[in-house]
Amino acid sequence: MRTSLIAVSVIMVLVVAALAYFLINQGIREAPRIALSNAKNLLLGEKFTGTYYVTVTTQMNSRTTTSSYTSTISISPSINASVMNGTELTEFNGAVVHVNTTVATWVHGNEVCQVLVSISNASPYNRTTTFCVPSNYSKYLLPFYVDEELFGNAMYVGEGSWNGKTTYCFASNVTIIEPSITTTAGKTTIGPPVTTIINATRICILSNGVITSKTLYETIQLPSHQSFVTIINETLTNYSLTFNQQLLNQLMQLMNKTEQG
Repeated sequence: MRTSLIAVSVIMVLVVAALAYFLINQGIREAPRIALSNAKNLLLGEKFTGTYYVTVTTQMNSRTTTSSYTSTISISPSINASVMNGTELTEFNGAVVHVNTTVATWVHGNEVCQVLVSISNASPYNRTTTFCVPSNYSKYLLPFYVDEELFGNAMYVGEGSWNGKTTYCFASNVTIIEPSITTTAGKTTIGPPVTTIINATRICILSNGVITSKTLYETIQLPSHQSFVTIINETLTNYSLTFNQQLLNQLMQLMNKTEQG
């Protein structure tokens, strides 16, 4: 009788241990799925403003250039709009150039419109560019559509951390083909296609869906048959679930002034 009780107890312990192991591992598998789902929801309908530290390395014709900057991006997928401003230090003819760039992109009817303003201490970098093109040519000018496609092909690769919080990391890749867009003397020309192959080796997100870091390898193939590779690393410094509507309004007014001459 005693032997039977011991055997039953051992079996119960094993069953409980197996159940606990299953629940823990199920939770590990479930947590990345929930985080990815929240990221998709954030990209499709929520407001978000995040500041990232970005490094960009470009390799072309055996020449490599590297730059770094702080960029704040604000998105509102519900109104198909984004604004971004960043400050970059780079070198131009041996001198250090300080460049501040602000970009607004939004959907207006069946067009995507964009305003880009660059201001620096070197005149070659001072410019304002505005254009509107049919939306079927320029969907990926809105950055959250690129992330949406990357998450659609995502494969879980492990955990990370951001400010003491667990992040869930994914790898993905996507190929984007869109016509080239050039603006000269106020005239916008839609040209031959540009192919961008994005290999995201690691995109990490919080459980609420906020992207905390990215490592992207982008191969860009130009209509001239030239190609170059850009390596982008982004790290989140802070964020809020808001949208910078004021900055968008200011740049939209700039577009209106440009159109009025």
